[in-house]
Amino acid sequence: MTKKPRNYVNNKSMLEAVTNWRAECQEAASKGLEPPRMPDYLGTCIMQICEGTARRPNFSGYSYVMEMKLDAQVDCVRALKNFDPTISQNPFGYVGRCAWNAMVRRIQSEKQQQYIKHSNFTTMLTHGDASQSSHDALRKHLEYSQELVADYDRRAAESREKKRQSLIERRLEEAMAADIKVDKASET
Repeated sequence: MTKKPRNYVNNKSMLEAVTNWRAECQEAASKGLEPPRMPDYLGTCIMQICEGTARRPNFSGYSYVMEMKLDAQVDCVRALKNFDPTISQNPFGYVGRCAWNAMVRRIQSEKQQQYIKHSNFTTMLTHGDASQSSHDALRKHLEYSQELVADYDRRAAESREKKRQSLIERRLEEAMAADIKVDKASET
């Protein structure tokens, strides 16, 4: 039995392809022409990287994995235009990070949509006649929706508080640094 190759994208050949494509794009831009189409090899590399990222346990259990992969592919194609071979020699890592971030953004977007859906459902049931219904399935769904909405609200509040605390700490550090500079200047 032969083992599947561990590295499904060759980083060196991908770097060479990105470098050549970027040079062609810069040449076309200097002549005022439309940029050339991305080579098929780079498109295949992006698809393979996105597929491999989607297979990770962090992402594989979601029902919208296909949407995550498609978002990642679009973002990677857009981001590859900004890859600078003089700064980094690792286009695989660059594209992998872009794919990861795109998938995380999709998860956040889907959770927000789920929150909106369940929030509307909860509001509809609590303000309508259906809240008196004795149907067990409806009550269980209402409880699930209320838990989901409460969890999302709690996480959003925690995130806002964390950002607020970070901003306060940063401003305090800046003020202390400015005071130290003023004290040193007055001593001399």
